[in-house]
Amino acid sequence: MKTVAVIAEFNPYHKGHGILLGEIKKRYPGSTVIAVMSGNTVQRGDFSVFDKYARAKTAVTGGFDAVFELPFPYSCSAAEQFARAGTYIAASLGAEVLAFGSECGSIEKLTEIARNRLSKEYEQMIPGYRAEQRGESVLRIKEKAYADLYGETAVRRSNDILACEYIKSILTSGYEITPVAVHRVENFSAKDSRKAIYGCDEDEIRRLLPDSTVNFQLSLGMKGAENLILGLLRLDYGSDSGNGIINAMKKRAEKCAGLEELMSMLPTKKYTLARLRREILAWLFSVSEDDKNSIPGYTVLLAANKKGLACISGNGKFPAIPVLTRQSDVNKLSKNAQIRFKTAQKPELIYALTFKDRRNPDLTMTPVIIDV
Repeated sequence: MKTVAVIAEFNPYHKGHGILLGEIKKRYPGSTVIAVMSGNTVQRGDFSVFDKYARAKTAVTGGFDAVFELPFPYSCSAAEQFARAGTYIAASLGAEVLAFGSECGSIEKLTEIARNRLSKEYEQMIPGYRAEQRGESVLRIKEKAYADLYGETAVRRSNDILACEYIKSILTSGYEITPVAVHRVENFSAKDSRKAIYGCDEDEIRRLLPDSTVNFQLSLGMKGAENLILGLLRLDYGSDSGNGIINAMKKRAEKCAGLEELMSMLPTKKYTLARLRREILAWLFSVSEDDKNSIPGYTVLLAANKKGLACISGNGKFPAIPVLTRQSDVNKLSKNAQIRFKTAQKPELIYALTFKDRRNPDLTMTPVIIDV
């Protein structure tokens, strides 16, 4: 029986995720299917629409066997860092297959692109292209370099971009994991799901989301904390953060009423909105690039059924990464991992401000166990 991992955000968990799960179970009957899921900060540089335990509960109710956390800051990093950390956790939990949704659906094509992007010829081209095109985003520079070298356009859509990063991580690390691409169904997306939730569109909510999703307490995301963030940028005005884009935000923070307006006033077009939001969160919680590039020192069990619990406690097979199931487990971590855990708790305190009930969050870390 295989253990199949999915790296996901479930922000929120929608019916498309159920289709992916169904295809996995069709290809690997009897397998244990686990998810490595972003915590309360997500890759688009935002806070999640529902809290991590609620999203994990929905996934296990929907058929996943266990959900483990991809903690901050990896969950709120660029695609390469997000994928590297997620793949490491999946491998450390004993996954033999890594399955992912893909717009193109061809594992052969995605693997070819991943290999090309790891080639010395491609890597050596990037610095020169950056010097020549200083006003362009890193993504566009890499796309141009790839097209010039290989005569075709590399993947551009979000799931394919992440898929290539997962494969790159497997190739460079030597993990004994088989990458598997599942063609993505276009009728369901997290973006459309969030739009339906915030717009209170009941018809779209019923079309996109399983019934178990709709009764959770709703977060307002970064917008719910934008006054705090703007205030901190204003208070820190004049100090040099060492980050040019953050310094530019500080200079303009007192002239705008919200984060969207602030980002529209910035003098650069080379950063995506997601990148800008990630920069804000990294500055807010003192996260460096070294932090994002480090190896995760732990994961947290968020939800599981009995079959999923065997991933961490059964058959004499134990994971190669500490799995936290209660607050006291933190004391068993290495000193470095304890420091990273404390850093990861800081966004939780701000995340609480994005709900109507703004009390401090419950940090007792009690997994949701579903008896099925």
